[in-house]
Amino acid sequence: MLNGALDLSLPSGLLAGFVYTAFALDFGFRLARKTAQANRVSYVFLAALVGSALWAWLGVSAEVLGLPGRVEPWVMPLADLTRYALWFVFVLLLLRPDPQSRSTGDLRLFAPLAGATVVASLAILLARESGASWVASADGLVRPTAFAALARAVVGLVLVEQLLRNVSDDTRWNAKPVC
Repeated sequence: MLNGALDLSLPSGLLAGFVYTAFALDFGFRLARKTAQANRVSYVFLAALVGSALWAWLGVSAEVLGLPGRVEPWVMPLADLTRYALWFVFVLLLLRPDPQSRSTGDLRLFAPLAGATVVASLAILLARESGASWVASADGLVRPTAFAALARAVVGLVLVEQLLRNVSDDTRWNAKPVC
């Protein structure tokens, strides 16, 4: 407890680490045993699971080691950004329109939108860590950093909404766990 507040970062990080690791191991073994269909979407899904597990375990180790003193300040934001990018790619691959079906909307806008949020976040992270001359101080990037984090979350929600909206009625139930 810090100042009377309950700190849940360590237990939630442990839970996320164990769940993502278990899911990644299970899915990886299914791919290896050929009980899951091996294709590009499956491998990106596995990469997103592994990236999320690494992000969670980095958070746990940073919490145990006492961040900020022992872990570089760019490690966690980069791990988080990588995790977001992998999940964006996974959902975008699921959103690919089937050539035989008619698409209900133009989905070509979402890939550049997701890419722009990731690139903008990476540029802000690099500017913050490089001490760029155009940035007066690290505090000068607080608002852009917060805006980029909010943009990633909103883009993720839009992608999930598009995924749920664009699946056929008979497969909607199967898409709900992914969403």
